[in-house]
Amino acid sequence: MYKNLKKKVSANVEETGIYPYRAGYEKETIDNITRYLHEGNFKGVISTSALEIGIDIEGLNIAIIADMPHDKNSYQQRIGRVGRFGCNNSYVIVIRGNSFLSQLLFDEYDYDIDKVLPNYEPALYLEDVNVQNRHALCHVGDTESCEYLQWKGRINKERKFEGKGYFPESFVNLCHDILLGQTTKMYDELADTVENPHNAFPIRFFGKQFIIQNALDETRYIPNENISREQICSEGYEGAIRNTMYGNMYIKERIVGVSTIKEEIYAKRYSGYQTTKSHHIKHLIPNFKEEYRNATICYGDTKIFNLKVTEHRTIYGYYEVNYNYRKYVKYDKPFYLPPLSTTGTIIFHPSLNSKDVNISQVANIIFELFLRRNAFDRNDISFLGGRLYNKYENIEIDSRFIAIYDASSLNISSRIVNIDLISDLFSFLHKHIDVIGKSLFPNINEATVNAVKNLCISILENEPNISYEDMGNEYAYSFMTKIKYIKEDIETGEIIEYDAKYLGKGSIEGTINIMYFDNGEEFGLSNVIPDCIMATSETRFETNK
Repeated sequence: MYKNLKKKVSANVEETGIYPYRAGYEKETIDNITRYLHEGNFKGVISTSALEIGIDIEGLNIAIIADMPHDKNSYQQRIGRVGRFGCNNSYVIVIRGNSFLSQLLFDEYDYDIDKVLPNYEPALYLEDVNVQNRHALCHVGDTESCEYLQWKGRINKERKFEGKGYFPESFVNLCHDILLGQTTKMYDELADTVENPHNAFPIRFFGKQFIIQNALDETRYIPNENISREQICSEGYEGAIRNTMYGNMYIKERIVGVSTIKEEIYAKRYSGYQTTKSHHIKHLIPNFKEEYRNATICYGDTKIFNLKVTEHRTIYGYYEVNYNYRKYVKYDKPFYLPPLSTTGTIIFHPSLNSKDVNISQVANIIFELFLRRNAFDRNDISFLGGRLYNKYENIEIDSRFIAIYDASSLNISSRIVNIDLISDLFSFLHKHIDVIGKSLFPNINEATVNAVKNLCISILENEPNISYEDMGNEYAYSFMTKIKYIKEDIETGEIIEYDAKYLGKGSIEGTINIMYFDNGEEFGLSNVIPDCIMATSETRFETNK
């Protein structure tokens, strides 16, 4: 047994013929693996989503989906790796697991992928200027691995980026300008900081990166790999044991030190068989200051904010497991990760305040549904059940909330504050709460299920509303955006709903000016109080700074 384990720890990849693949490996390791794959010199590949796009492998005829992706595009990309060249018969095997999507596929929708996985585009976020510059650097930049390297030798010839129709217009224009030598300051500063942008910038993570390198007294080489702040809690904390690759060899490392100031992690080679898991706690502090609030919507007792949040994480030690033996190693003093200042969407409802409600489970459920309804990568979003440490207006201290928040600066969580998506998400949750709850948490208690149901009912049975008094006047409608005007007929007492457009602040303090319509014809201008209007799915908002 000992000899077999020892061989497994130090096995040469060429001997096994089974190649691992993930983002973060050194360039030499990635080049070796991709070369073997292209040559057909392998028995199989075990990969994360990093391999679902951009590589065609001859002779690959079986795909095993061990964890269902969250959109149809990714699913099609993964199964599309097989049956390409030299394959007469190809097979796709989907493993039944405990995930929510697996439960839907096997139990609810009778193996109908179309009902389980929505049609969403890949989560590349090409509308963001930071993401655009990083992708442009890889695509048309002055590097050996650049896809458009052939343009660099052409002098006095027209350089035209042929990407229209496939990418956002702003990205096409950026690439075209770069080919013409008309780079921006942001692009130049980015290009000066990296030699190999393909490895320096993971495709779906844009936050701070920490580099793993040799400890000072380590004589054997440690691969220089990057991990995110989030990954420190799973594999980069002091004492952590992690698996990686060096050339063609599987190796193990043990983390012996972390410098958050230098953004460096120090490791040594390790030959034991233990595994480790960190003991860490995180909490979230929302910032309700006017300049940091992006959106606010009320549905009855439910209050939803998109705003600035700060995540704090503290690691107290770790658990070390050796076969059936488990021990806890406590740090002499807690290790504090650098605070993460980001954006998030947080939800308050009175039902969440019951001590019997597991708000972490509620947050996880909302996260899984949001992931199913929108295209983004799990590494880009986090979730948390939190507690308010200070009173804010009419929200009392110690009020509990659920949060979906960003791991980067893209504010993907702002997509939740969309009236159509909120209605769709919570309608689906209300209908499938039993399946969702049991698939994610087999032992979910009745109080938690009831809290979710109450949250759904509050949102589905109330119209979305912006209450200036309740929310601190921090939010306004955009000029000429579509809204609904609710008016009571003085003679009949009937409530009439008009289509309307927002024009700005009213001439009387505390009112707004609107134009409303009857059967499509302009009916009148009016100063009204904000309580008389409602948002619609087409309503746009702007921060009132």
